[in-house]
Amino acid sequence: MAVTIRDIKILWSRAAGRCSMPDCRAKLIKDSSTAEHSQEVLIGETCHIVARKPNGPRGNSILSEDDRDRYPNLILLCRNHHITIDQDPQSWPIEILHGVKVDHELWVEENLSLTEQSKSRELYIELVELATKNLCLASWDHISDGAVRGFLSDKFVQGSGDFGTTVFRCVWPDEKPGLESAIRNLGDRVSAFVNHFLSFDCLLDGGQVWAEDKTWKRTGLAHIRYGVHADRSMRWQEQSFNYLINVVVALNEFADSVRIHLIRDYFIMQGRFTLFDSIGVTNESKSVHYLPCEYIEVDTS
Repeated sequence: MAVTIRDIKILWSRAAGRCSMPDCRAKLIKDSSTAEHSQEVLIGETCHIVARKPNGPRGNSILSEDDRDRYPNLILLCRNHHITIDQDPQSWPIEILHGVKVDHELWVEENLSLTEQSKSRELYIELVELATKNLCLASWDHISDGAVRGFLSDKFVQGSGDFGTTVFRCVWPDEKPGLESAIRNLGDRVSAFVNHFLSFDCLLDGGQVWAEDKTWKRTGLAHIRYGVHADRSMRWQEQSFNYLINVVVALNEFADSVRIHLIRDYFIMQGRFTLFDSIGVTNESKSVHYLPCEYIEVDTS
């Protein structure tokens, strides 16, 4: 019986294509050094711990001939170490080689896990940085204050769109479900707010700020449609305020999750995100910070 393709695949996979010797661990696939040969060169060898033949290195064993060609009796080595263990079997007995193989495969598993975690962390950090920048979180009081007064920065509008698209298209590693859920929720809440805000009769003022088109007010109180427009405007403002409350709740859940899973001091000096009303539009002309803790079911009927 010869070594099967299946056993060779298992061996090379679990050894990550590297020599199993701890003082080597060389990559066993090299690029061709000549232009006319584009294929990779294999410098690794599938080696037997117990030799295939009784008169081979470590061949004096009760292991059957078939079992000698199976994965448990195989170890992946570079050519130099293959020669070393076979020319000096006394220094490299069966027990030692099994230990070398197990230690190497554990090393591979641990390091691959760390690499995967590192890549996941990079993704999470990239998403957090994108949220921080695109949602203008460093100047959130200014953004929320303007929104309460009926003005929405185009920078925030454009940034929220990019953030929402990135979150929607993201391939999640599922390593930190709490953080991933908070990021998705923030994307959904911001999108709901911005979509509602722009669904009304809004104009881009000066290329920087979105605001309600209030030309209907110029018609005067006697105009038959004035009351309809006034009611629609008031309804839109109330709904916008409620959507904004939900954004603030989502922002604080997001920030808390980032501190737990990723960056302990994320916005720690600023503290909680609030809904800021500097001129008291909602508070009898008195400046106020709102700190909502629960989501509001927005009535869109």
